[in-house]
Amino acid sequence: MALLQALAHRLGGEGLNLGRRCVGVEERASGVELQFADGASATADVVVGADGVHSVLRPHVAGDVRGRFSGTVGYRGLVAVEDMPSLPDPTPLQFWAGPGRHLLHYAIDGGRTINFLAVVRVPEWSNEAWMEECAVSDAVDAFAGWHPAVSEMVGATDVGARWALHDLKPLGRWHTERVVLTGDAAHTMVPHQGQGANQTIEDAIVLADCLADAHAADDLTPALRSYEQRRRKRTVAVQWLSRRTADLMHLPDGPEVARRDAQFAELYSDLAWIHSHDAHAQQPGRSAAAGVVHGRA
Repeated sequence: MALLQALAHRLGGEGLNLGRRCVGVEERASGVELQFADGASATADVVVGADGVHSVLRPHVAGDVRGRFSGTVGYRGLVAVEDMPSLPDPTPLQFWAGPGRHLLHYAIDGGRTINFLAVVRVPEWSNEAWMEECAVSDAVDAFAGWHPAVSEMVGATDVGARWALHDLKPLGRWHTERVVLTGDAAHTMVPHQGQGANQTIEDAIVLADCLADAHAADDLTPALRSYEQRRRKRTVAVQWLSRRTADLMHLPDGPEVARRDAQFAELYSDLAWIHSHDAHAQQPGRSAAAGVVHGRA
């Protein structure tokens, strides 16, 4: 919300239309027309589909592409620190890892509240919706036998719900002549690297650079092609690592766990290719992912 408010403030209200749902797009040689649910329409030289995993514009660009279930579901919640007396240290970002599941949490609200995501591996997801209500006890049962702080955390929420975690296979293309995809619309990823919003912002920086270099509004295709070329390899790598992180977090007890834990000392250097990336640079980021976010068991 703060980011949206900052963007709205920068625009000064000019051209900002909220509460208007896009239901269709028609592309012509001279421009693009968007149709809205209220019957209104708007035209533009180029349309940026930053409309998320359930993108209305993605079928126009890439065809009927469906999200793929990652084999994991997530339980989310906000818990007051005072409700978790067993939590060793509420301040830093922490991971708790174990066979078939993991939990991450971090402090917000000046350290008074903990935001958590508890992830559990399940064999399938049959609900057409990607979120469903459930009993709070479902998450508590999933982490039975874990540290008391974990049980306190997942059991302290008022309403139970779980989200099926999906991502997208790499798309065949990200743009047409005048419509281009960014963020989750182009490369939905599971949240195990915390990179969904970050990669979207990087997309926006690169796309803005490419459009600024465009020679004319009637020939935007080279700019959109350059944007896709600069972003594709990096986002595919981050997508892969995000999914792979859950596999490593969920290892069963055995020698592989010891090898994974031995990488802890290299955590920051292993992930530097993600976190030190300069989106303005002309070359894409590292194409192979060597690191993984680790947690405390």
